[in-house]
Amino acid sequence: MKKVLLILLVAMTLAFVLMACDEDTDTNTNDTTTDEIVVPTASVVERYLIMSDECRELFGAQTVARFEQVFEETWLDITYNFARNGRAFPVTVVASPNEGGAPGWASGTTTWIRANWMQQRPNDIDILVHEIAHNAQQYGGGRPFFIVEGVAEYVRNRWGMFNRQEGWSLPTRPAANNSYFQTNHREAGAFLVFLTQHFYPEFHFAVEINRAAQRPGSFNLDDARVWTFEKTGYTLQQLWDMFARRPVVRGQLSADEAAGDYTIVQNPIFVDSGDGRHGATTGANLFDGNPATYFYAQTALENTQFWVEWRYETPIVASRFIISTPANAMTLPRRIGSPWTLYGSTDGNTWEQLYRGDGSVTAAVPSRYFFVDLDNEEAFQYFRLVALRGADGPFVRVSNIAIAS
Repeated sequence: MKKVLLILLVAMTLAFVLMACDEDTDTNTNDTTTDEIVVPTASVVERYLIMSDECRELFGAQTVARFEQVFEETWLDITYNFARNGRAFPVTVVASPNEGGAPGWASGTTTWIRANWMQQRPNDIDILVHEIAHNAQQYGGGRPFFIVEGVAEYVRNRWGMFNRQEGWSLPTRPAANNSYFQTNHREAGAFLVFLTQHFYPEFHFAVEINRAAQRPGSFNLDDARVWTFEKTGYTLQQLWDMFARRPVVRGQLSADEAAGDYTIVQNPIFVDSGDGRHGATTGANLFDGNPATYFYAQTALENTQFWVEWRYETPIVASRFIISTPANAMTLPRRIGSPWTLYGSTDGNTWEQLYRGDGSVTAAVPSRYFFVDLDNEEAFQYFRLVALRGADGPFVRVSNIAIAS
């Protein structure tokens, strides 16, 4: 009996001790007055911005303070969206003593900004945003201008903090004679803003094309054309036309579709043409119906002007002219450009202009057929097509042509 009582006494004592420990633990857990070790968080500027010694002297204290403010607010967002791995890294900013040239430039993890530029334009603080965007890009060589500078301007437009004070903004549309492969910094940025707004939320165009350009290996203009078509179903030229608020040319899948209610005149007879580039192509290819072949000429050279002449067995009234792009038009667009002219003749000697066109008639889409309607009621037996230049430069490549009546 004594043993039983002793065991019960020990058990009650242990239970009391355990309850006391639990109460102490709860009290300590909820006690907000206990000392805690707090690790101070360094600012973004402290962790990632390295200002060269001459910056404060050449820029001035106020400009340096504003640079630091912009960097603090933007660098994590820029690197999260546009750096290779989405992570921030240190950037060095150097005050350049150069008197002229670009106001800023970037290479690797360093950005240079001209000191005298900032003295003349003290509100152009967001030039830093543009340049550190280049630091984030880390592209290889040969990347298209509209991506390199377009992304940087996109970033400045999106995260810049002093653009309004500087009077800086992106245009709403490009200049009439510019194109995606021949443009300026701000137009390139506006183009990417337009494309991002157009395709979001399906995908973020500016972010995605930046990632594509960051891949190892080549990503030149031809690669960008293919990537864009695969992602959007549109060519870069078509998207630029949308941006410029011009009609978008899509093309037809076959010559018969392009002919519409008209009928394609069969059995054209090749007469003559200019020399193909390097002698590798001939104007006869324009009538073989094969999208893999084409006539290719460099219009800048007199002996390789893009022209071709053909005839039919009997005179015809040409109502519609059809022109098609090669199967590899995506990577080698070389579209017919402005101006190009279609002529008709009754005898092969005296020619009458039937149509004068420009590069907007076609698009760099593989194996597509495009057409123009002709204001013509006269019958001709001979026809001639002449192009003075290409829409994408001095080269012209056309796969097939036809007359519909």
